Amino acid sequence: PNNAKDRTHRLAPHLSHPIWSDHQRLNCGNAAISLSLGFQPPEKHRHSGIGMHTPASVHYGTATDIRARRQATLDRAHAQHPERFSRRPQPPCLPEHAWINQPTQQQPTQVRSTVSFDLTATAWSRVEARIATRKPAEYDAAITLLTDLQALAERDGRRHTFTQRSTALRQTHTRKPSLIERLNRAGL
Repeated sequence: PNNAKDRTHRLAPHLSHPIWSDHQRLNCGNAAISLSLGFQPPEKHRHSGIGMHTPASVHYGTATDIRARRQATLDRAHAQHPERFSRRPQPPCLPEHAWINQPTQQQPTQVRSTVSFDLTATAWSRVEARIATRKPAEYDAAITLLTDLQALAERDGRRHTFTQRSTALRQTHTRKPSLIERLNRAGL
């Protein structure tokens, strides 16, 4: 009762198609899949989220030409029968971006927070402010900022400057073992 064949036979009465006679049923999962794939081939199925185009036309860049042809057809219809329209008809717009699962906005893997080259001085001030709170969670946030600053320094060829500032930071806060331990673990 727990194998795929038994499950398929239990579902078989529900997997029928109206073009077949009543006594014909789908008796295996592969038949159901092949039947369902035959209804709407991807190159023919039009999606409302992409302006009633097929995924293929959007992917291959033909959607703008198709939309222009649709607009020409609608313009001819409007010119021939303006009484049928309250305003000039337009085909659905193409979205700027279309996603099945929209990716999250991510920073590059080397830079994990919102630090940028222009904000380096501000970031160092934020590091100092977080360390001054003497709270473990703020130490962790400071370490994250320092890791990002290190990645930026390496990217911009300013590794020496980062090393000098981080060494000075260590000397200033030598009496904070929890912070020093975190700096060591992060390799800073």
